[in-house]
Formats: sequence, C-alpha cells, structure tokens
Amino acid sequence: MAMFEQHFGHVGEVYNVGGNLYLSKDSSAKDFAAAVARIRAELAELSIPEADRGEIDAELGETLAQADADKPDTDQVVGRLERIKARLESMSGVGAAVLGVATAVGNLAAWAAKFFV
Repeated sequence: MAMFEQHFGHVGEVYNVGGNLYLSKDSSAKDFAAAVARIRAELAELSIPEADRGEIDAELGETLAQADADKPDTDQVVGRLERIKARLESMSGVGAAVLGVATAVGNLAAWAAKFFV
C-alpha cells in the first residue's frame, strides 16, 4: 500500500505511476519526462532480451522527445506507452520487477491520455 502525508489542502486526483513516483492533473511535461526517464533507467537495470531492450528504449526516447516538443502528440505518446506495456507483459519468464515496470508504463499512458497536452 502506498502512503504519503498531506498536511494542507485537498489532494485531488493523484496517479501513483510506480512506487513513489506520482503525477497529478497539475503535473507538467517536465514532470512527465522525469517519470519516463526514471522508468527508462529502471528498465536498463532489468534482465530482458537485448532486442526487446533496444526497441523499448527507442520508444521511450521518442516519448521523451515528444515530452519536450512545443505541441506534443498525445496519441503518439499514449500509443508508444501502451505498446511498451504490452511488450513487457508479453515477455515470457520475466520477473515481477518487469511486470511492475509494465504497470508503471500503463499508469503513465493513462495519465498522458487524460492530461498530456
């Protein structure tokens, strides 16, 4: 269970992207990019096939480029994240850490679909 303390005001919608990585409706493209970069770093440490790693890393790189764009293409960002999630979930013999990252990627896609403009 994720817990955090809130000592002031109303929290509203908060997306627990993964572990202690949170985004809200007020999060910026910079916050989103930081979340993608963190997931990218986590994936670099996990044991997944090199061919998959390279393609997923390229997709995450394109997602970061969109996050830095003046007018990011939300559909492309969400599509990339959903493809990454599906690819991670379809890998056989991967551990819980890989599936945890897949869940985090799915949560990022859900946030991006709703708030990333």
